[in-house]
Amino acid sequence: MKQKLLNSQGFSLTEMITAVMILALISVSISVGLPTIINVYHQMTLHSEASVLCSTLSTSLADELRSAINITGTDDVDFDSLTRGRGLSVLTDKKGHLCIGENQPLLGDTAYTSGLKASAKVSYSNTDSLFHVHLSVTDEKGNILAESDLSIRPLNESNWKNITLPEEDSEDDSEEDTNVDTEDDTEENTDQNTEENTQ
Repeated sequence: MKQKLLNSQGFSLTEMITAVMILALISVSISVGLPTIINVYHQMTLHSEASVLCSTLSTSLADELRSAINITGTDDVDFDSLTRGRGLSVLTDKKGHLCIGENQPLLGDTAYTSGLKASAKVSYSNTDSLFHVHLSVTDEKGNILAESDLSIRPLNESNWKNITLPEEDSEDDSEEDTNVDTEDDTEENTDQNTEENTQ
């Protein structure tokens, strides 16, 4: 056993250089390939997030346009909404987020991850009573990552004249509420006066 240990020699210079060269080639290939792998992963994640955002915007925008009433225009469409008010249109704000009207975002800021931006072209056809929407989601450089084309029929198209918007109702309701409150107060005072008189 001692003889074997004493006779054992280390690596030769040629073997050592070969091992170092193999390790160098492996490390170079890893260092070159790693940024490419990271870039591909980032692009796949960005496309996935853009698809999710496009799908979510499509659903939200379809819900808004289905409830639209008093639609005017064909290429530059204005409409009224029972929940958001009058004279609305689909806009893109300074941050690249879709809005219904001036200051009413369709989705919150957190939906636009990784600097994604969205835009929509909305038109309305009087012949078939449909909204036609082209929705696109882009990255910060303006590259289109996801697109969607929608055709949406408003649910209330035949009843526009019979629908009253909330703004008009709110004034009437507040007057009615005031009248009801004063009538209730008068009845309570009358009841109290009757009780005091009986005692």
